[in-house]
Amino acid sequence: MITKVQNADKTRSIQGLLDTGANTEALSMQACKDLGIADKIEECTARISVADDRDVVVAGKVRAKINIGNVTYENEFLVLDEINDYGMMIGTRFMQSENLMSKIYDLMQSKLGAENVKRGN
Repeated sequence: MITKVQNADKTRSIQGLLDTGANTEALSMQACKDLGIADKIEECTARISVADDRDVVVAGKVRAKINIGNVTYENEFLVLDEINDYGMMIGTRFMQSENLMSKIYDLMQSKLGAENVKRGN
């Protein structure tokens, strides 16, 4: 799902991808510039694997307060050179903090049948 993401004072915005399968939350380098937080990027040497099993080098990390829709969210985000067509990848940490994962589970049970959807470990 695509969502509008704004900086802390809601003067700048980018598009973000809400990804229920993502363990990582990241901003692209361009998104950091667009949100006015590029000057806060710190060094970080790491690699992550993305959905197509490619390893991606992390360009840095940034602690930022952003607005995702009506929710203010503060976190440390990895900074990647680019993230497909979006400025931000929003993962399960955000969704769990806002109790969205339970709502997705409930919706899946109501659509697919409670007997067909169980919580995994």
